[in-house]
Amino acid sequence: MRKYYGIELLRFLASLCIVLFHWGFSFAVLDLAEEKTYSHILNKIYLNGGVAVSIFFVISGIVFSNIYLDKENKSSFKDFFIKRF
Repeated sequence: MRKYYGIELLRFLASLCIVLFHWGFSFAVLDLAEEKTYSHILNKIYLNGGVAVSIFFVISGIVFSNIYLDKENKSSFKDFFIKRF
């Protein structure tokens, strides 16, 4: 199986953005009416955190399909369904 380190890094950064996005709502750092946060960079993450979720799920699909479509690791549909469940 081939590892794609650039894609894994992007997936990590997307997950970090998701954590920061949720952190902003959990601790009321984000004021939606005035769009004020602690820094300009975090403001971009807070206001566009949903995009990071989409990026994370697309990259996860690429990573999982790479794992499941590996020629050496063939499994049946039943095994695939059990692993995913």
